[in-house]
Amino acid sequence: EQGGGFQPNYNAPAPASYAPVFIEPTFQLTAGALEIWMAVAGPAGAWSGADVWISQDGTNYAKSASVTQSARYGYVYTGLTSSQPGLDLADSFGVDLTLSQGALAVSPGLAAAETNTSLCYVDGEFLSYGATVLTGALHYQVSTLNRGQFGTAPLAHAAETLFVRCDNALVQLVVQPGLIGRTLYIKLLNRNAYGGGQPSLSEVEPYAYTFQGRAYTEPFPAVTGFGTVYADNFETLVWTPVDDPRTPGYEIRLGINWGAAIVIGQVLDSGFAISSPGTYWIAARYLAPTGYVVYGPPTSISVQGAAIIRNLLVSFSEGANGWTGACQGTVPVAGNLQLDAAGNILGDPALLAEASVLNYGGWRLAGTYTSSVTVNAQSVLDAQISIAYAATAQSIYDNIFTVANVLADSDLLENANGPVVTLMPQIAVAQADGTFAAWQNFAPAHYLGQYFRFRLVLATSDPTINCVVTNLTVTTDVPDRAASGTNYAVSAGGATIVYTPPFNVAPNVQVTILDGEAGDVAHINKTATGFTVTILNNGAGVARTIDWIAQGY
Repeated sequence: EQGGGFQPNYNAPAPASYAPVFIEPTFQLTAGALEIWMAVAGPAGAWSGADVWISQDGTNYAKSASVTQSARYGYVYTGLTSSQPGLDLADSFGVDLTLSQGALAVSPGLAAAETNTSLCYVDGEFLSYGATVLTGALHYQVSTLNRGQFGTAPLAHAAETLFVRCDNALVQLVVQPGLIGRTLYIKLLNRNAYGGGQPSLSEVEPYAYTFQGRAYTEPFPAVTGFGTVYADNFETLVWTPVDDPRTPGYEIRLGINWGAAIVIGQVLDSGFAISSPGTYWIAARYLAPTGYVVYGPPTSISVQGAAIIRNLLVSFSEGANGWTGACQGTVPVAGNLQLDAAGNILGDPALLAEASVLNYGGWRLAGTYTSSVTVNAQSVLDAQISIAYAATAQSIYDNIFTVANVLADSDLLENANGPVVTLMPQIAVAQADGTFAAWQNFAPAHYLGQYFRFRLVLATSDPTINCVVTNLTVTTDVPDRAASGTNYAVSAGGATIVYTPPFNVAPNVQVTILDGEAGDVAHINKTATGFTVTILNNGAGVARTIDWIAQGY
């Protein structure tokens, strides 16, 4: 009698897979695609893969992918400290791959770490390794590390942290931004060793995963190439754009440090004109679909001068003048300008019981200060306007002696107050008729007009944080101007030439005698409104014809 041999049971029920691990890769790893990666594995020798079905509501499922091999994942069994990004030749950590029955290549070499061909994921950090030592069955000590790769930070990892080897065994699912914050339901229809034995959808319990959209919230790198150039007589901040699929914008602040500095601009391009000296800060900025604002680390530059002055028409400092302009919701205090108190203290029935009378009712949320100075350029011209200002965000609780536990205060220097307040200079321009157009937000530029007025708009989003302006200086710079006359007859008694309109200061005057004789001398007396000229020969006035030109502003 002859035996029939081994007959595989293709319909044997498939074993259950292990619980999957979900990874949200950065855009640097996916070339800008929003994805979820899944690490799936099953019992070695009895499991040959699974089909992945996904639902947004837990009821209606669609097949999204198929798994044909086990991923290599497990746990960290000896912790890993934080580090600087890049090569870390000092640290190592232990990995236990018993869960997936996986194996790591033995010491793939430094090149594998440097080129990330041994890429792994450990609790939010992507890293690569160059050396492994087998310390027990499916246990490895991993070293020669390349930390904080693909936009992630080199974090500290405790024992029992999940570890995943990132390779082509991972399931890569492309998702849409609209799913951020939504819970996805995943069913794995496993196959037995022979590719059969799959259960039905109704027989499988789903795994639930809430999609965070972490690719959108990964921090940006620091802005590089931050410097200045002069463009159209204004100093302009320039920088190298950050290369990231999210195409971030840039936030510029002015102040002593990033946290306390006031936001003065948010731009998409790589240039920003300034007109005030000081310390400028910049960081890449992105508003994620979740509403979360992502920043890169800030970079700073100190600017000493901000504009090339041609002809200084007028420059005035409101602080030095005592803030004599019109205040609406603002008030000068101790040489500075700030938002006024919101409450009416005169109506308080228990004034002596108030903890603070200086900011009664908290600060107003907004106010304006209008300068009393109106600049008259004497004629309609292309004026170059510069406004230098400085401000700080001041809390009503800034008395350090009232802090119960100084060491426990997470923001003792109030570095987080800066973005709470805003300060916007504005300008109004009138032509020769003196009728001013509406106020407009100021930007360093050339303004066409004859009359110019200035004001500040102060605001805070927190009634306990005040916007305190410590300096406001306005500089009006006007272009060169020339006036001239030809074949002008000068009598023996002289002539008077009047400029229309007058110059702001007495200009340079040049006279050319067209029909002169030996001994002729032109005597000139000049002012901002015109000049007189007399032609003398041997001390006596003579009649002559002249050309003249006056240059100034």
